Amino acid sequence: MSVITILSNKQMILSLIYNEQNISRLVRRQNTEISFRCMAYDTHRFTNLVIMIVTPT
Repeated sequence: MSVITILSNKQMILSLIYNEQNISRLVRRQNTEISFRCMAYDTHRFTNLVIMIVTPT
């Protein structure tokens, strides 16, 4: 094996590891965003329900 092949293999391994870290960070951020959106939606629905119950029609 030449030195260039060894270096390119190390770079490829490092780039794969770096990509996995970026993807996992992205997935965690997306999961957090989805959970916040669900909480906001549930709060909105609950607020509307309370307003409908309290407000006489």
